[in-house]
Amino acid sequence: MRLVYMAEVPHSTRGWRKRPHIAIPPAAPQGRSPTHARLVPGSPKPQRIDAPAKTLPGKAWQRFTLQEGTKGPVVVEIAAIRVTTVQDRLPGREEWFVLRWRPGYVHELKTYRCNAPADTPLETLARMTAMRWPVETCNEDAKTELGIDHYEVRGWKGWHHHMTMTFLSHLFLVHLRVKMGVEAPALTIAQVRQLLQVVLPQRQFDAQSALVEIERIQRQNSAAYLSHRKRKLRELHAQLK
Repeated sequence: MRLVYMAEVPHSTRGWRKRPHIAIPPAAPQGRSPTHARLVPGSPKPQRIDAPAKTLPGKAWQRFTLQEGTKGPVVVEIAAIRVTTVQDRLPGREEWFVLRWRPGYVHELKTYRCNAPADTPLETLARMTAMRWPVETCNEDAKTELGIDHYEVRGWKGWHHHMTMTFLSHLFLVHLRVKMGVEAPALTIAQVRQLLQVVLPQRQFDAQSALVEIERIQRQNSAAYLSHRKRKLRELHAQLK
C-alpha cells in the first residue's frame, strides 16, 4: 500500500544482517521433487532484534530529545540497523530494526521494526518511535473529555454519526488550545472544555420545558423497548421453527 509504518515488536523478533541465499533442494531419488525454496545449508541463523544492543559501537548510537514530558525532557539513545526480515522462515523484505533506550533506566530497551526506505535519516526514525504517545493522548482525551465511548446506538449509521461528532469536537478543542498556545502554553484539552462550560450559555429549564423534555425521553425509551421486544420475539420465533 506504499505506507510507512513503525511498530514496536518483541525482543524475540528476528532478522538477518546480510540476506542469506535460498535455493530449491535437489530432487531425492524417490518421492516428489521439492518445489519450494529453502535456506542453503550452512546459512547463518537470523539474529534477535535485541542482540545488537550489546555489540553495536558507541558511535552507532545517537541521543535525541523526543518530547517535553511532565517531568522534563524525554531523552533517548537511538540506533538502527538495516536487516532482512524473517517471513515464513525465509528471507523477506529489507526493513529497519530500531533500538531505543533511555539513559539511567534499567530494562528500558524498546525495539521496533520499520519499513521506511534505506536512506531514511536516523532523526526521522527517532521521531517515529515517539508517535505512539500523541495517538494515545488523543484517544484518552476523546474518552475522558468528549465521551467517544459513551455511544448507545444499534446501527452503524448512528455509530458513525457519534464518532464524527466526537472527532469534530476534539478538533475544535485542539484548535482552541493551539490558538491560545502563546498566552497559555500549558493549556490542556480538559482545561479548554472547563472554560467552555463557564463561557457558553447553559440551557435553563422551567416547569413546562422540563415536562416536555421528560416526555421526550420517555417516548425515546418506549421506542427502544418496543424495538428490543420485536427483535427478541423474532429470535424466539425463529428458534421454535
